[in-house]
Amino acid sequence: ADAVYVALDGDSAEPGELAVFMPEPGGLRLDELEELLRGLVGQKRVAGVGFTGLVRDPANEPKLARLAQALGL
Repeated sequence: ADAVYVALDGDSAEPGELAVFMPEPGGLRLDELEELLRGLVGQKRVAGVGFTGLVRDPANEPKLARLAQALGL
């Protein structure tokens, strides 16, 4: 495929990185997620993105902005 849709479940992040519904230990740090997403952008065009599993928390906004920026959005 020329383009991909990125579906990122916040629960895949290490607890404390994002405010999520069901935090699980052993997840990825925010900087690791950014690196992964930047690598994807280097290989594929991103057609869209969905962030799921998050709770309403203003602290998530700048973190999600960082992830969106890593995707070139």
